[in-house]
Amino acid sequence: MNYPSVKRIMEIKDVDRAAAVKVRAILQLTTVDAVTELSGPALDYVRACYHRPPLQLVKLTAVDAILRTFGVESIPPGHNSRSPAIDYCNSGDTYAATLMWTNGRYRVGSWGDIVERGNYD
Repeated sequence: MNYPSVKRIMEIKDVDRAAAVKVRAILQLTTVDAVTELSGPALDYVRACYHRPPLQLVKLTAVDAILRTFGVESIPPGHNSRSPAIDYCNSGDTYAATLMWTNGRYRVGSWGDIVERGNYD
């Protein structure tokens, strides 16, 4: 799987190289258990869920603590192929760069730009 580079992750506001390396390392983990071993917030999230959450949400929860964002949010899919579901670390600004999971991959970008061009409710 392709992951954002350390340089690309550093485009997120207030993210230095050390934090970007940690984020990249978490994104490369392959199991929920591996992520929860490294992240207390991810472990708390998994323990609070009745069913085991998807790996991408556990990773985003772990990354949320590193990026100091305001939780993990989701946008359901819209009405056409240009309107994918988006899970993202909430930076507090619709157009600020953040880490997202969309179309089966992690991306750094603005979820507001995707919503503008799509057909969302």
